[in-house]
Amino acid sequence: MAELNSQGSKVDIEKIVLCAGRFASLLSVSPLSDEECRRVVREVLFERSAFESAQSGLITEAETVQLLLAHLHTALGQPAVKEGEPFPWDEQELLSCLRNAIFG
Repeated sequence: MAELNSQGSKVDIEKIVLCAGRFASLLSVSPLSDEECRRVVREVLFERSAFESAQSGLITEAETVQLLLAHLHTALGQPAVKEGEPFPWDEQELLSCLRNAIFG
């Protein structure tokens, strides 16, 4: 399911759900339900305007992906990453999957 944002661009939410499942696997935790994952994606990208902010140049595509991953990380029940610590999700295939699903 692709969802249109306010600018008419399509975000492939179903592809993000698949990427989120891979993320859970990398963290060795149970994945979110598809509906919970969709809720987190919509909240971060649309309700909190992360996608719009990236489109207008306020944040980069990479920052948008990292923001979504941080929220998914929290939704998966994982502890917050402390400032200065490496992110536990720096796998290029995962990052590319999400970037492509969000920005095409």
